[in-house]
Amino acid sequence: MDKGKSLNDLEDKYFSKEETIERGEYEKYVNEEINKTIMDKYYTPTIAEFHIGFEYEKAIGDEFVICYFGEGVMQDSLPNITSCIQLEQIRCKYLDAEDIIECGWELSPHNHNPKFITWEKELRKFELIYCVDINKYRILEAGEEDQRESDDTIFFGEIKNKSALKQLMQILNIK
Repeated sequence: MDKGKSLNDLEDKYFSKEETIERGEYEKYVNEEINKTIMDKYYTPTIAEFHIGFEYEKAIGDEFVICYFGEGVMQDSLPNITSCIQLEQIRCKYLDAEDIIECGWELSPHNHNPKFITWEKELRKFELIYCVDINKYRILEAGEEDQRESDDTIFFGEIKNKSALKQLMQILNIK
């Protein structure tokens, strides 16, 4: 994305009523917008975020290796995790477009509003909407005849990482 361009400039370029954005350009825009809202790609998680299956990265030598809490050969105990957090040897990747797609969501071809980035799941039964201006997510469930209204919101808030999205999907019974 060109530096110095405002959201209105992007809207004029990509989202005018006369033009249709090419899917590849929109996907590039989506990744840029999400990455702009998070200053760093990683953060240090709190011990409260850890649950069975929580994805994090642990420093081993000069590299960070992806680990899943409570799974695999290298199972870390909570005291070990706490110590590693204090030593800044553990990090977690913020949720990004790639993670959302890995969780089975597809970028929606129906919404090209630059202030909202939309993914679909289960043939539009669910929509995951990222609100660019406020850095929050909203999940909608389709009503009858695929009509969506404001009261179809089943979640609104922060989704910090891929593990949190997976956990939320499980709670909301989104397959």
